[in-house]
Amino acid sequence: MVEYKVKIFLDESGISKEQKLFIMGALLIPTYVYESEYFKDIENYFKSKNNVFHWNKFSDSYKNKRDYTELLKRISPLFDSMRVNFICFHHSQLEKFGDELVSKMIYNKFPERVIYGLLRDNLSFFQISAEIYIEHCTNYEKIGLDKLIKEQLNIHSLYRSEPFRICNVTLERKNSLLGLQLIDTFLGIIRNILLGDDNSKRSQQKIKFIKSLFQEIYNLLPFFESFSLYEWKRSNKLSPVNIKKYIRLFLCK
Repeated sequence: MVEYKVKIFLDESGISKEQKLFIMGALLIPTYVYESEYFKDIENYFKSKNNVFHWNKFSDSYKNKRDYTELLKRISPLFDSMRVNFICFHHSQLEKFGDELVSKMIYNKFPERVIYGLLRDNLSFFQISAEIYIEHCTNYEKIGLDKLIKEQLNIHSLYRSEPFRICNVTLERKNSLLGLQLIDTFLGIIRNILLGDDNSKRSQQKIKFIKSLFQEIYNLLPFFESFSLYEWKRSNKLSPVNIKKYIRLFLCK
């Protein structure tokens, strides 16, 4: 059986109930792509300029918009090799439950589901070996999220005879990996698309900029339309969301 190595980057947005919508996302990049000279050159280029990409710190400055545009343009030839999966839910569904119980439910269930969505249904002739990267935070370290994800997914693989294995899960320091900054960017853009009715000045600046990105980068739209998005509605089954319709509606407004 042929071994196929991949790297997966996990991120989330909207854990606070005040943010209405929680989204967790995972980005899969083949290892041969992530470790290629082309990708390393991109990463080193932005490191040399001390650029970091965190969507919640987006500003409407010319430099910030130029940097995001340049990042996505440089990465765009690699879009076909990437896969992205999201799970979301509305906090209003969980108003009757305490924050601690909700947090336990999220981190015990959602990381496994969002990552498994990238690993399942692959060709049986390939044995996938995955390394998973998560941006470090005190809460993740406290609950041992890295160990939990590795154990859950490997048990899942064994139980369902799925051809994948999780080799390693690490909590990475902030701004250390371009892969984590990419999933942060993709997740932030999707969040703005889904919550396009936010009339705050900063949100409207982001929306205007996102629309300009879709116009300027020719393959950005088909790439985003290839994302998988599922909504959890307090059911043991996730509901698929037609992300293409949301994006098209967003662009028409």
